[in-house]
Formats: sequence, structure tokens, C-alpha cells
Amino acid sequence: MEHKVNVLIADQNEKDIENIRVALSHEERIRIVGECSEGISTVKLAKNVKPDVVLMDINMPGIKNVTPTEILTATIPNVLVIVTFDKGGKKNLKKAMSDGARDYIVKPAAADVYIDTILDLYEKDLKRREVLYGRKQHEEDIKPKIISIFSTKGGVGKSTIATNIATAIAQKTEERVALVDFDLQFGDVSVMLNLYPERTVMELVKDIQSLDKELLEDYMMLHNSGVRVLPAPSRPEYAEFVTGGNIQRILRTLKESYKYIVVDMAPAFDDVNLAALDLSDSIMLLTTLDLPTIKNVKSGLHVMKTLNYRDDKISLILNRYHRNFGINVSDLEKTTEKKISHIVPEDSRTIIDAVNKGKPFVLNNPGSSVTKSIYNIVDEIMGRDEKKSMFGKWIGK
Repeated sequence: MEHKVNVLIADQNEKDIENIRVALSHEERIRIVGECSEGISTVKLAKNVKPDVVLMDINMPGIKNVTPTEILTATIPNVLVIVTFDKGGKKNLKKAMSDGARDYIVKPAAADVYIDTILDLYEKDLKRREVLYGRKQHEEDIKPKIISIFSTKGGVGKSTIATNIATAIAQKTEERVALVDFDLQFGDVSVMLNLYPERTVMELVKDIQSLDKELLEDYMMLHNSGVRVLPAPSRPEYAEFVTGGNIQRILRTLKESYKYIVVDMAPAFDDVNLAALDLSDSIMLLTTLDLPTIKNVKSGLHVMKTLNYRDDKISLILNRYHRNFGINVSDLEKTTEKKISHIVPEDSRTIIDAVNKGKPFVLNNPGSSVTKSIYNIVDEIMGRDEKKSMFGKWIGK
């Protein structure tokens, strides 16, 4: 094995960190890339240093009952988590393994136990991925795509754009398209499509331990446009029961059955939205030409840059554009330091009429300029898929 295995050590006990550091120093094939004594700091550091293996104390605290192990395995591709614990921590082992841990070590342990466990697990996983990618190369060329519709300001038309993009993709490609409403407190997708859900994301989360693509399909509502919808919870207070780990698992399961997954999101950088944004292939960041929205969008772009999102993963969409009001487009681009990818014109009459009928305007008014702008966005999405097919495996965040 020529490649050095990059290891991140995470433990609340500084003495345990020191012991593990000394143990691993005896093996030249292992490189320590970081040390942490707090759960969320471990997640943040791991996103920056991209370790192959994380040695994680089993009792490290997470966020809202979501463990660092669950966050790491959901957000960092191919990371291997090995949990460590003393004899009293074994009671938490089952939970750690269900959260994604791949192996465990009982502390205190000899140096060769740490070294052998790390190298054996890494080599086995490397062989597994070599076989998987060799067998699945064709599937990689046409892998499912997650498109998130996001803004750092409410009221900019996210749900309208999301429902119409999903519908336009379904009409143009005849592929299976999912539209998921992750604006968990005040989602409007069901209203806009004239749907009356009996089960929502909230009910699905109750079945999350049994989640597979067959179960998930039972929660998807078929709209007459051909799009299948996973609705937001029926009451705002239910949002607190949905975690970022739940969101990641739902999206990964959707990718088993759907070619395109369009995500409508709330205007916030919380753990739920970050879970979805991390998995997204494309982020459509919406803005309008008013100062409060532009200020928030600029801040949002800064946050996403801090999160190391690729610039080409983010498309800036100017919604409700009219030349006679608002700030100059060139000033918008200068302020945000981001070129506008697409402009969706102001057309309140078409949009409101479509919403009141529960029928996306790309179907209700196919000849309108606002419909044409949506298909321009979809053409970009299709173009990226063609480029992906030409150059092989798509390199994500």
C-alpha cells in the first residue's frame, strides 16, 4: 500500500489522544492529519483535511441527538470511522455502528491494535471501492442528480422555481423526478401543486430505521405533471424532529429510484439545509433586485465559499426581473462577485394564475417568457449531465 492513510484523532481525553498519537507514530504508512477534543470541531476539521480514517471516541457529543459519526459518514464520501471506548462505553456500540462506524477499538489498546485495525479496514475498503467503481462505471456516467433551490432570504420565489424546474425536467427528459419540500416549517409545495398529503417528511422520519426505496415510494405523492412529491410537515413545530442525518438518508435513498431530485429549502444555514447542500450536485441560489435580498445573498455566497463548495456548483438565479425597477444587474454582479447564470422575468399574472390552479406555469402557460426562462435553466442542468457523461465520473464537493 503506497498511499499513506490520513488519520484524524477525536477524543475528549487529552491523555488518550497522546497515547494514540504515540502508537501511530510507529507506523510510516499512517499520517496524522488532525486532532480534536470536541465533536462539532471534529466534523469541521474533517471537512477541511479530508481524512481516510477518523478514530472517534464513542461518547463525543453531536448536535440535537445527531452524533459526529452520523454527520461524518453522511457528509464526507468514503470516510471510515473507527470508534474507540473503554469497557464502560460498549453499551453505545450498537448505536455507533448504526450511525456508520465501520470498526471499534477498546481502550487502552496496544500500538499494533490501532495500526492493524486502521490498515486492515482501509485496505479492505480500498479493494471494495476498486471493485465497485469498476463494475459501476456506466452507472457513474448517468448517476442521479440533486438540484437544490436555495436562498438566504424568504419570499424570493423558491417554491415557485422549484416546482416548475421539477416539472420541466420531467417533461423534457421523461425520467423519474422527485420534488422534496425541505422547508420544514412553512413549505408551500403541496399548496402550489394542489396536493393534500396524508403523510409527510415527519411521518417518514418515524420510519427512518426501516427506510429503503420501497418504503420511501409509499410516501411520494404523484402529481399529474408526472413529478413525485415528498411534502413538508403539516405543522411548523414538527420540523424540530427532522435532523440533518434524516435528510441525508432520505436523499441517498431517493437516488436509488430517481434520476433527478429537486429540493425546495428554507432560507437558513441550519444542520438540515447543510446536510442537503452538501449532497447537492447543483445549488440554484435565488436573488431579487432589492437591497435586503442582495445583502443576504452576498453573505450566503461567503458562507458557501467558507464551506469549500465549488464555484461551479452554485448558479446565481435572478428572479422576478423587470428593467424598470430594482438595482442594476451589473451592480448586483459586482456586489455579489458572482455572475448571474439565468434571469427569470417578472410575470405575476402567469405565476399567480398557475398557483391558484395548482398547475405549474410551465404546463399552464407553456409559451410565456417565464416558462422559457425555466427551460433555459433545465437546459443548463441537462448540459452538465452531458458533460458528465463525456468525461466520466463527476467530481463532487
